[in-house]
Amino acid sequence: MLGEFSTGDHFGEIALIDNGPRSAEIRAASASELLEFTREDFQSVLAFSTDLKLKIYDNLLRELCVKIRRTNDRMLPLL
Repeated sequence: MLGEFSTGDHFGEIALIDNGPRSAEIRAASASELLEFTREDFQSVLAFSTDLKLKIYDNLLRELCVKIRRTNDRMLPLL
C-alpha cells in the first residue's frame, strides 16, 4: 500500500489534468461514498470562471506536491 485516504480526500486528478490513463489503482478498505467527476464535468467546472479555475488548479498542485512528498518518504526506506 502506497497511501491511505481520509474523508474529503481526492484521487484521480492526474488523469483529469493530462487526459492520460490513471496512474494508480484505488481500493476501499471499508464502505465508502464517492463523488465521480468525468473529464467533461471537470472541464465544465473550470469553464465557469477563471478565478475558480485558478483556485482549483492551485489546490490540485499543492495536493499533488503533498502526495509526491509523502510517496517519496515512503519509498526512501526501500532504496
